[in-house]
Amino acid sequence: MADETTGISIKEQLAICIRYFDTNSYEIQEKFFKFIDVVDVSGENIARTILQELDRLNLDISYCRGQAYDGGSNMTGKFKGFQACIAKVQPLAIYSHCANHRLNLAISKACSVASISSAIGVIKSVSNIFRESAGRIHKLETEVQDKLPHLKKGKHAFKKMCETRWVEKHDAVLTFLGTLPCLPVVLKTISESSESRGSNTFSFLHATQSSEFLVSVVVLAEVYGLTLPLARKLQPEYMDILEAMKLVEVTLRSLREQRYKSTDTFKKIFKESEKLAMEMGTQINKPRTTNLKKKKKQIKLQFANS
Repeated sequence: MADETTGISIKEQLAICIRYFDTNSYEIQEKFFKFIDVVDVSGENIARTILQELDRLNLDISYCRGQAYDGGSNMTGKFKGFQACIAKVQPLAIYSHCANHRLNLAISKACSVASISSAIGVIKSVSNIFRESAGRIHKLETEVQDKLPHLKKGKHAFKKMCETRWVEKHDAVLTFLGTLPCLPVVLKTISESSESRGSNTFSFLHATQSSEFLVSVVVLAEVYGLTLPLARKLQPEYMDILEAMKLVEVTLRSLREQRYKSTDTFKKIFKESEKLAMEMGTQINKPRTTNLKKKKKQIKLQFANS
């Protein structure tokens, strides 16, 4: 199993893990192998580098029965991709697109809805405002202790939203949602102080109180609540494909049920949003709707009859 990333040293590195069956304990093991610096990230070069490392450690590629990577073209290409180059050497090494990565891609695509994308952007920005200042965190902690004493210590600390790991995004959204009732007072205090210069705190104060944002955050928490168990279960080394398929079916069934009962589901979400708004000292305003103008319709019908 392999994945490439740019480390803090600004070097492209390939992280390698090996999954194997331990004949002593009769258990599946999954061990980190090593980091390999790569300059040329083409599939052919990565494959050549890996094969050289395996040979140096006397690990015989002929025993390999599987490959697992993300969906990048340099890794999955049918002709010159990493997996294709390894398959030429060992045809029994079947490639599998990482199931958790595929889940991340599906959720990411679903989050392309404008209101949801906007809500995620606001959460990131507000979290950064607090994360970059110890003084602001102290103000938030003081407000949380006064207004939300039931929150456990540390549960209100904003977490960085990782772009690729949706498990961590879920935790970040839930933490933000739990702290949200305290934000208006703290953001208003910060916006009125001299330290708010350049932080757009006043804008985010209004953004976090908007009806669209509040509903979107509750929707995010609801959907993440359905997909989080699957995301966590897909990661352990003891997971096999049959167990994974069962978990996928359970998650899909839950999502279909939510869609089938969409009216009841949204009523529940809207009720939670109203409760959250009340705690924040604001209210949810429903979008204004207009009825079709019957007069024009009648004129058209008269014209048609004539």
